[in-house]
Amino acid sequence: MKNAFFILSIFASILSTSHALANELSKEYISCTKKTYGDPDVIQKCINTELKQQNKYLKKNYKAFLKNAGEFEENYKTQHLLWQNRAMKVCGNNTATIHLQIKQSQCILGLTAERATYYQIKVARQQ
Repeated sequence: MKNAFFILSIFASILSTSHALANELSKEYISCTKKTYGDPDVIQKCINTELKQQNKYLKKNYKAFLKNAGEFEENYKTQHLLWQNRAMKVCGNNTATIHLQIKQSQCILGLTAERATYYQIKVARQQ
C-alpha cells in the first residue's frame, strides 16, 4: 500500500510539473504521462523520450545564443557550465530505487526545459 501511494505521488508530481512547464514540454510528453497508470517503467520512458528532445532543443538554442555572444562568449560558456553543475546538485544523484531515479529524471527534465526556453528568449532578444 505504501508503495502504491508513493507511485501515485510521483504521478501527481509529473502532472504538476507538466502543468507548470506546459509551454516548454511537448504535447506528446504530457499525453504520455497521463497514460502511465503509475507504471514506473512507462513513466521513465516518457521522461527519457522528452529529455532527449529537450536536450536537442537546449543545444540548438545554446549554440544560437553563443553565435551572437561576441566578446561575452567565454562568460556565457562559464555560466552554462555553472548551470550544468547546479542542475546536478539540485537534482541529486541518489538513484537507489526506481522512484528516486524518476524523481531525479523529472528534476533534470524540468531544469533542461526551463534553460532551453531561457536561451530561446535570449536569442529572440538578440535579433
